[in-house]
Amino acid sequence: MKIIISILVSIFCLSANAQTTQFKIDEYTSKMTIHIDSELREFIVHKPKKANQRSGPVPVVFMFHGSSGTGKKFYNMSAWKELGEKEGIITVYPTGLKTCLIKDGVQKTTTKWITSNKKTMLCPGETAQDDLTFVDAMVNFVITELNGNPNRIYAAGFSNGAGFIMNQLLPHRSHLFAAFGTSGSLLKEEAQLQGDPIPLYSTIGEEDPLFIHHNNSSTLPVHPDSILANNLLARNFEIMTNMLGLDLNSYKVRTKQKSTAFGFGTANGTDFGQSYMFAVMKSIKHNWPSGKPRHNGINLAEVFWKFFKKHKK
Repeated sequence: MKIIISILVSIFCLSANAQTTQFKIDEYTSKMTIHIDSELREFIVHKPKKANQRSGPVPVVFMFHGSSGTGKKFYNMSAWKELGEKEGIITVYPTGLKTCLIKDGVQKTTTKWITSNKKTMLCPGETAQDDLTFVDAMVNFVITELNGNPNRIYAAGFSNGAGFIMNQLLPHRSHLFAAFGTSGSLLKEEAQLQGDPIPLYSTIGEEDPLFIHHNNSSTLPVHPDSILANNLLARNFEIMTNMLGLDLNSYKVRTKQKSTAFGFGTANGTDFGQSYMFAVMKSIKHNWPSGKPRHNGINLAEVFWKFFKKHKK
């Protein structure tokens, strides 16, 4: 859908230092801009008719794009908008700032969410953006202005957006969210949590070239025993179960035609899959599956929403 930025609707005060400006896209969708530390930040909000018809506060899902992406791109292709219309939920699509990074000696400027390792890659003179304050402002906006339910706010992320969730939101903003869903990223090292652990569902693609590169140039395993024996995936299990306070050896496996999933629980055998789910999606490359045939028919918004609905703060 083409975004027409032509009608200035209103300005809402979020705090002494933050104001949002709203540009109407259609009856249920708006592009928002907000100044955070002198930087103009953007996000798209979709509140469908069914959300307006709810008698109480409305669940909210944030979708964080990957490197070089935008909120507009994932508004159009992530399938969250369509699911939001079906389920009557608010969906939010923020855009990261363009940032100059140096990787393997190559300098590149593109949209990014800043994680711990990205801070070590900044170009000379580049300052790390304040993405966490941006998230604070967006959450405040959907609660105070759109009747968002503060106990049912969720976040999904792809690639760099997934890394941002695991590396920044999970450790530093767990008090704002009820559950997370990530795709196309693995956490390389454990982060120190500042609050309570938050339920997480994480997926990667069997044919993702980013992980094939770190897996001796081989596609990722999909058989449960092979997954457990894989150094890359086993290390991920160790990091995430430790962060979330779960028993590494207490899990159940669910094998389906399109994925193999592990649900980790507590030592007494309860809560399996409620706190940490991890799945290898078959025949998926480095992309966000949105239900298309080339995505093996997997609609990740539907997968994550089924998980999110089980959790509230």
